[in-house]
Amino acid sequence: MYMDTIKYRLNIFSRVVLSCVGGYLCTMYFSLVLASLFTSVMPRAEAVFLSAFLAILFFVFFFMTSFAIHSFKHVMVFGLSTTALFYILSYILG
Repeated sequence: MYMDTIKYRLNIFSRVVLSCVGGYLCTMYFSLVLASLFTSVMPRAEAVFLSAFLAILFFVFFFMTSFAIHSFKHVMVFGLSTTALFYILSYILG
């Protein structure tokens, strides 16, 4: 019984750490992609503010999704694939 409690708490702790660290990295690249896309259609300051606002909403979505997915392996795959996607897009868009 005691080991189940420890295992559950470690699972929650690892999800929180993954959500915060992975969510931060993914949100950073998401914001870079949006800012580079928005600067082509609006002034630079407005593009930065809009991308920052949408990035905050994306972080909340990322954090909630990491707890909505039941399998920790799927959470890892979701986090790494989304971060890699936005990293590649930010590298391509410059």
